[in-house]
Amino acid sequence: MPIYYFCLHDNDDVVDADGTELPDLDSAHEHARRVTRELTFKRAGMLERRWSQWTMSVRDGSGEVLLSFCLSDVETDSRPTEAPRQPAVGTKKCS
Repeated sequence: MPIYYFCLHDNDDVVDADGTELPDLDSAHEHARRVTRELTFKRAGMLERRWSQWTMSVRDGSGEVLLSFCLSDVETDSRPTEAPRQPAVGTKKCS
């Protein structure tokens, strides 16, 4: 089963060093949405961070970004966009 890495980006990065083993990208997408809802549940966020302004990327074992989205998109029930198939160089910041 593939391992997916869920990384958060803003002025700081929160890197998922361990990853999560999931059957496919759809499962990784659902996992990312659950994590996002947990982080943004209280609006101010965990550890006093304003998570809704952050971006989450889901990467494969080689570091390739498979999908990326603003955490605020999950609040509005938008589906993350799949990233183009290229090596991960960075992610855009949410506004």
